[in-house]
Amino acid sequence: MPRLRRGDDLGPGFLEAAVGVRRKDPEQVVAYAREALHLARESSSGYVARRLQALRSEFGPLARDRRIANLDAEIKALSAT
Repeated sequence: MPRLRRGDDLGPGFLEAAVGVRRKDPEQVVAYAREALHLARESSSGYVARRLQALRSEFGPLARDRRIANLDAEIKALSAT
């Protein structure tokens, strides 16, 4: 799971998505990571985008799930802009 420092504010969703990765729960990952994606897009936050990239690197076997694969593509596209 991506490490957070005290005081990190990634907005709604990120921590819950990271917990979902650890629990191998694709529904939790997708539901909450979408909230973090929304925040990253609305705020143009490179910090949140980098944290989502770190989350993406933790998907492991979850990446075979179609929902996670779609989420992965969205995070990748966010980071490319």
